[in-house]
Amino acid sequence: MQVAEVEPKEDTKYLFDNKDKVTVVTLYIEVENESKNTNTIYPDQGIIVTNTKEQKDAAIFLSDNVGGDYMGEVIKEGNVYFLLDSEGSKISSFKYIISAPRDENYKTIGENITFELNN
Repeated sequence: MQVAEVEPKEDTKYLFDNKDKVTVVTLYIEVENESKNTNTIYPDQGIIVTNTKEQKDAAIFLSDNVGGDYMGEVIKEGNVYFLLDSEGSKISSFKYIISAPRDENYKTIGENITFELNN
């Protein structure tokens, strides 16, 4: 994981909610389907809740494609990004929450997944 403060250039501000300065949390993740069945999970649509009491959805348009169908025994890896209003130096911990995976009939096959991370 990485927490950084970014000052976007004028031509890329639209990617950062048109802000002059934004805190970006980057999570490098690896997701594996150990089953032979097709299962679906969307870690790139996860949520974080910070110690600064901020809750944000993943910035799916910036994140790597690590969500969707996992057809059989496959691994996807990449970065998931979150854009925060809090100052980076004030973020010391957060929860990363991913909705439970689903089978090919869209039936839940587990629990929501929560990671507690410290910066």
